[in-house]
Amino acid sequence: MVVDYHFQSELNSKYSAICKACTLAVMSIAKIILIVLGVDLTWFVIAALMDHIILALFMFFAVRKLGSLAFIKSFSGQHAIAMLHSAWPMVLTAVAALIYMRIDQVMIRNMLGFYEAGLYSAAVKIYESWIVLPFIITTSLLPAIVKLKQGNDYEYRRRMSQLLSILIWGSVFAAVVVFFVGEHLMVLAFGDAYKDSAAVLSIVMWTAVFASIGSLSARYFNAERMEKKIALRTALAAMLNVGLNLILIPMYGIKGAAIATLFCTFFANYLMDWFDKDLRILLEIKHRALFSRGIWVEKK
Repeated sequence: MVVDYHFQSELNSKYSAICKACTLAVMSIAKIILIVLGVDLTWFVIAALMDHIILALFMFFAVRKLGSLAFIKSFSGQHAIAMLHSAWPMVLTAVAALIYMRIDQVMIRNMLGFYEAGLYSAAVKIYESWIVLPFIITTSLLPAIVKLKQGNDYEYRRRMSQLLSILIWGSVFAAVVVFFVGEHLMVLAFGDAYKDSAAVLSIVMWTAVFASIGSLSARYFNAERMEKKIALRTALAAMLNVGLNLILIPMYGIKGAAIATLFCTFFANYLMDWFDKDLRILLEIKHRALFSRGIWVEKK
């Protein structure tokens, strides 16, 4: 992970992608061989461990080949302590996000049963396959965003708005496409037994619009050193999600859980900005991205 972040800081994420692709290819072949041989389950656990070991080796050889290994020697205990101190909101955010993204499936299983939980989980899998794209884009561009922040403020806001516009309208396009082909997509991916997941998928995919906004908002908070705000809004969204699920799941079934997730994502990644005076610039960036396609006119 350290080498991966080093590549991101140097805007060389392509090397991380190559290493991960090579690891995936090697281990996929290895796992197919294990399946053909019919080996014990223990071997698949070992294979899961080897995923990380082989990726680490590929990363090591890549950073050594590029002559970037010297960054490891520049460790500073003082900087490490400062980073750990500033990182605790992100740790809380990770825990809250885990609750936020999984609690609906747990509640559906307990309130409606395993069949409905399976339908809902299948729809969420399609959603997660899409939403990983905005996350990768914004994470990879974080070093560039930080550099823009240190330079021209107008250019920083303009580029942020343009990037967000691409993420928003890309997700809108994906949601519209899924609305029309959702049932065929679910049958193709999981079989006829999951075609009833299409209605849930159509709702959940609109969550991607606000999740994309949240992904760029998180990078904005990183650049502005406002990590505590990420933890606060994620924790509030997690609690709100539980409350809405308790109300909407008995009323609308798995569609109710999808509606709850959609509203909570809207609440956390857009609505809360209206109540925080520190986020007026971020709110303007979002409005420019949504209504003006990221167009800014520089003030004279």
